[in-house]
Amino acid sequence: MSPPQEQLAMSTWSVLPPEPSDSDKQMTRKEVLQVLRNEEIRIPDLSPYFRHWPSKIHPELDCLRVDVEKWLDSIIPQNKALNAFKASDFGLFGATWWPCAVNLSRLKIVTYIAIWLFIWDDEIDNAAGFMWDDWDAAQKFRLDTLDYVQYCLGLGGTDQTDPEPMNPIIRAFHVIGLAIRDASTRTQRKMFYDEMAEFMKQSEQEQHLRLNNSHLPSLSEFWSYRLGASAVFVCLAVNEYAYGDVELPDKAFENVDMREIWKLTNIIISAVNDILSLKKEIAKEAVDSVIPILYVKLGSLQAAMDKTTEFIASMVRKFDEAEARLLERYRTADDDLQLQLRKFIVGAKQYCTGNLRWSLETKRYREVARIAKEARDKSIELVHPPVPDVPTELPLNVSGIPKQLLTPAEVEITETPPEVLIESLASGKLTSVEVVNAFLRRAGLAQKLVNCITELLPEEALERAKYLDDYLKEHKKPIGPLHGIPISVKEHIAMKGRGLNAGFVAWWDRVASEDSHALQILWKAGCVFYARTTQPQTLMHLACSSNLYGETVNGFNRQLTCGGSSGGEGALLGLNGSVLGLGTDIGGSIRNPAANNGVYGLRPTGGRFPFDGLAAARGAHGIPAVMGPLSTSRAGLRLLMKTALAAKPWLKESSLFPFPWRDQESYLQCGPEKRLKVAIIWDDGVVRPHPPVTRALKELVDKLKNIPGVEIVDWKPYRHDYGWERIASLYYCDGALEDLDILTDGGEPMMPLSEFIIKSNPYRKRLQMEDLWDLLQKNEEYRRAYAKQWNDTATGIDSDGNPVGMVDVLLCPVGPGAAPPINEARYWGYTAQWNLLDYPAAVFPVTRVLPDIDTVEVDYKPRNEKDEHNYKLYDPEVYRDAPVSLQLVARPFDDEKERHLLGLNFDRGRKICLRLRHPSDERQFLGLEEVIDTMLHELCHNNIGPHNSEFNKLWDQLRDEYTTLKIRGYTGEGFLSEGKRLGGRRMPMDEARRVARANAEKRRTLYAGSGQKLGGAPVRRGADIRKIIADAAQRRIDVTRGCASETDQTSRLADEVSQNGFRTKAEEEDANEQAIMQAYIELLQEEEREKYGESYIPPSQELPAGPRTTLSPPPVPESSKPRPPTQPRSSSTPQDPSSQTLNNTSYDAPWTCPICTLENPPAYLCCDACTTERPVPSSMKSSSDSSDKGKGAERPGQNPVRRNTIKSSTTDRLVRPRSNAAEMLSVLEKERESKSKRPLGWLCHQCGAFMESQWWTCSSCGTMKQVS
Repeated sequence: MSPPQEQLAMSTWSVLPPEPSDSDKQMTRKEVLQVLRNEEIRIPDLSPYFRHWPSKIHPELDCLRVDVEKWLDSIIPQNKALNAFKASDFGLFGATWWPCAVNLSRLKIVTYIAIWLFIWDDEIDNAAGFMWDDWDAAQKFRLDTLDYVQYCLGLGGTDQTDPEPMNPIIRAFHVIGLAIRDASTRTQRKMFYDEMAEFMKQSEQEQHLRLNNSHLPSLSEFWSYRLGASAVFVCLAVNEYAYGDVELPDKAFENVDMREIWKLTNIIISAVNDILSLKKEIAKEAVDSVIPILYVKLGSLQAAMDKTTEFIASMVRKFDEAEARLLERYRTADDDLQLQLRKFIVGAKQYCTGNLRWSLETKRYREVARIAKEARDKSIELVHPPVPDVPTELPLNVSGIPKQLLTPAEVEITETPPEVLIESLASGKLTSVEVVNAFLRRAGLAQKLVNCITELLPEEALERAKYLDDYLKEHKKPIGPLHGIPISVKEHIAMKGRGLNAGFVAWWDRVASEDSHALQILWKAGCVFYARTTQPQTLMHLACSSNLYGETVNGFNRQLTCGGSSGGEGALLGLNGSVLGLGTDIGGSIRNPAANNGVYGLRPTGGRFPFDGLAAARGAHGIPAVMGPLSTSRAGLRLLMKTALAAKPWLKESSLFPFPWRDQESYLQCGPEKRLKVAIIWDDGVVRPHPPVTRALKELVDKLKNIPGVEIVDWKPYRHDYGWERIASLYYCDGALEDLDILTDGGEPMMPLSEFIIKSNPYRKRLQMEDLWDLLQKNEEYRRAYAKQWNDTATGIDSDGNPVGMVDVLLCPVGPGAAPPINEARYWGYTAQWNLLDYPAAVFPVTRVLPDIDTVEVDYKPRNEKDEHNYKLYDPEVYRDAPVSLQLVARPFDDEKERHLLGLNFDRGRKICLRLRHPSDERQFLGLEEVIDTMLHELCHNNIGPHNSEFNKLWDQLRDEYTTLKIRGYTGEGFLSEGKRLGGRRMPMDEARRVARANAEKRRTLYAGSGQKLGGAPVRRGADIRKIIADAAQRRIDVTRGCASETDQTSRLADEVSQNGFRTKAEEEDANEQAIMQAYIELLQEEEREKYGESYIPPSQELPAGPRTTLSPPPVPESSKPRPPTQPRSSSTPQDPSSQTLNNTSYDAPWTCPICTLENPPAYLCCDACTTERPVPSSMKSSSDSSDKGKGAERPGQNPVRRNTIKSSTTDRLVRPRSNAAEMLSVLEKERESKSKRPLGWLCHQCGAFMESQWWTCSSCGTMKQVS
């Protein structure tokens, strides 16, 4: 059947918008498409035009959604079309179009009608439809449909039979037709059928023009079929059925004002849809709508938008006027008819408001979100081996799941701090490929657990990693300081060729043309970008929720937020899916997610870190937004900052200050006159922190008070509530119009926290220029006042007139609590305050929420509305396991001060303090590289005090020497294991001694009891090796203390200890030795406990040597043993332990200790395990015995030894002698001369160390004493 040649009749109720005065221009659809694709499309906010019209949702929405989904499953095959229709949320469509439907049953039927019309129309009007370009098939489809609709409505007469159409879409009308037929009058059914027939005819005209004319239609042609083809009239025809109690007379529908209301309803809905659907229609190559037509005539897309918007506003006004005339005409009618008229008119208005609401909240942004999520999931599918699946039922705390699903090697790599990974990658111990792949898999797993990824970059990342591995292999050096290290990046930081949506649906298809400045620098330094992370809508949440990707949650408690706006970064690092990340901060967006997830984050001073290349809405003024690092370690922050600033970014980005990163662990001077002054903010005076935060502050303050050189003072917050007023005003100088425009453009609803910061923000308003100047001036006045309060903490003025003794840093909460529940992060004061002042701030983890300890303060009375909201949020069980962090704040450009509390050099090396454990968790040690770096820094202070260029030069020299040693393979591991020493074949001496002692103890157990040798006398029990070692260490401590306490330096040392809280070197050495001995004793006891099991009895103070088990008798104290008569020594006496040695024939042969049975080398004159002196060799006993005749019998064990001196070589290490050790020893010798003839000890002639008399060799350098 050929299309009709004559003009099809135009609907009687159509109306034309004002025609432009310009002459018609001719453009083909393809030409229009090509132009519009390159245009920036900004969708206007249409909601203000409908605010005076009712907008409601039917209370049965949830049930309707269930029914709609089941019906869709029954009529549409399982394919993409079904998924698209489900994503459109037609349940919401029905609930907003017919919010006053009498019951769920009728609401369901009218909703089915709308869905059925959408599906039917897509078969012809959609390029993917079966009849898009098949005219004959489309015509048959229309005729078959009308025939079946007539049959189902009961309008075909009694002789009409069931047409039994083959098309399933046509058959789907059956349930609709029967319901309407059973509940409607014939007149109502006839009106419904007539509108359906008109709808079919106008769709015929629309297809005819599309197939036979390559040019766009004129406005007259367009409106001639647009109104009928929109199906709005069909829906209006079933309003009486939906309401149940409305049945207007025919005369009411024939009234000119009623007919005007019908037409205006259709026009408004059609024009609104043409605006909101423009982007989607262009993507589908469908441009037959009012905007493209007006664009051709007016030559400007914005002008076309403005013209259509004005037209919609005028149609709304005409609708109100028609309503007033209609109600006035029926003012004298009975009340029931007037009520029905009003109900019908309200229903027409609700069509318009419901259409706008549904359009904004569903199909547009949902389709975009579906595409975005599919792209993300496909990127994760490219990871190999595949990312493991997670359990369907996840616990609240999922932080331990990655360890269960990844390989041990992947777990070890991903949980290694970045500074250690850098060393392993640079040395070739790890390849970049294996490191990157481990992080790709863990990041993919993190996405499945907390929803933190926008996309992974496995192909690009692994290609880059392979290149770096090849480079290292070929050039024998890393490509840069970040060689091979994986770095994750917040999505709105530009990455060339990648999306740049900033959390906005309207920007989902924007693509970055080049990398941001920071990414360019880090790329040149050798890093690998492998993951991009989520952010919230508008980027202005302390949470992470968007219509594109949904809610990102906290890995330690999934019912809590991960924070924001760099929430994806925080959540990813919290699960060790990254070790280094890049985020942004304008109100806490780095610090808040870092704190919520128990990692480290730094907000640098504005103008310090490169910033070019971000996607974000404009409108904020006077508040510097910054880019900065997040990391799983504090050293990671320094690594990324130092690398970025070393590239001199200010040469390219002129707004930056030319300040390189200063490698300063602290600003402390090296003398005792300078102290680190820390001010504590317990409460900002507006919102009181929750109990876990207060506990964390108290615990850390108590630790700081015990650190030498640290002074703690309290800080009184200066008008922090006023500070929030200032920054909340500056966030939206344009009244948030740009944000609102972008949201409207994307057709997305506002998230709750977007409404909080925009709509509920009492300080948001569009500022005129004079208002902005005034606001900026007040802001600057506040900054000066805050700086004055800081300066007033000074204790004096130096010779140059500069204040001294000022507070160095502020220690304060990061927020009023740990990570709050979803959508409840509504107080920014603890972070945004420092954005307003532009102070650098760093956060670090301290503890976790412990419900048994952090109980609710039941007697607390909130001071204001914000405080009350925060107080009511706190429930210890809700916050269980949430990380608790704190914040360090410094003055502008003192970003490095966050590294204060690592090391301290007191008085040019007299005392050096190094922190070995994390300040936030004493159960964890700091990384070895971090401690060594601090040590090298503090050693430099031995020669140079201030942190000047000479100091940095010396520090760099020491670092280079250390790095050179590491590259050559020297790591010190040989002294801790059975490996070979560099250049040698022997086991290191320290390790050999440890093994010898362990073996000696095992052998000594043979003599632990009072058993007898086979065929011999009872074996004498030797002294317990543990008691010998412990007693010797204790004596050494006592002698040292005695030496110090009876000299003229006692008072000075006591003053220094009390003032500075440090121990002398001697005290530290003895304390360390005592601790080592104690650990060694406990190790031996543990071995015995495992060996003897339940029969084991630990040694006591009275009986340190045993009994070890219940199977052996207790030892007999020496004082109670019967002493046998003195006998001349004989080689056959079994009681003489020296006679038990089997290999003690000469001084040139190895010898066995008579006490612990350790076989010692020939050169050892005392046992290496128990220090017992070597007995006289058997070959020399005869001469000794003969020369000693007549002198009386000797006591066992008093054997003479050779008096020889073993001089140390020049390679022996040197140890600084103790202060005045010789003088102290001399004084003690004289004072004790009358008490004992035995010398107290001896001084090593090589290193000057003091040793007790019974020690034959120096414990520091190994030199033998010169006289016995």
